[in-house]
Amino acid sequence: FDETKPRYYNYGTGNLNDRPYSFKTVPTELDYGVYVEDRFDLPVYQKPLNVRAGMRFDIQNNMANYSPRISTSYELNTKLRFNMALGWSSKSASLSQRYPGPVYSDIPLIKYYTNNPNENLYLVHTEVINPNNSHLGSSKSSTFEVGLVYTDKVINTAIYYYYKKTRNGFDATRTIIPVTLP
Repeated sequence: FDETKPRYYNYGTGNLNDRPYSFKTVPTELDYGVYVEDRFDLPVYQKPLNVRAGMRFDIQNNMANYSPRISTSYELNTKLRFNMALGWSSKSASLSQRYPGPVYSDIPLIKYYTNNPNENLYLVHTEVINPNNSHLGSSKSSTFEVGLVYTDKVINTAIYYYYKKTRNGFDATRTIIPVTLP
């Protein structure tokens, strides 16, 4: 494999191709997090309401994120239990998303082919695009869940409703970049 010669792939967007990328150019990051949780019971109508509450704190990509969570469980009777949970979370962009490698677009200028391989000519202009996503922050999600669990000697079943909303998610975009050909 000669890294000075392009490897051609057609991604459906023209003559884009892949070339080796050194991740040594990506800055190092120190990420860390802490999670604390408590579990306790509260008496409600002479029955315990089980509560779990937690908080996660992360520093990822030099950005602070807080992710609180709470879940509850309440025994309505000996066979039926009500559950509910609510939480917020964040997801940091990966280093490959924040610091992607260059994109190479090879545009053929001359394609001249004959029966004699020594007389063929293929001239290509390569446009190099260096994307910069270092500004990417974290995506945020909020979730809500509520359900009933039924258990007896023969049957163990549950029904749940689950809702999740994500904001600031990561997605690929297409950008038209004008190219001046020689």
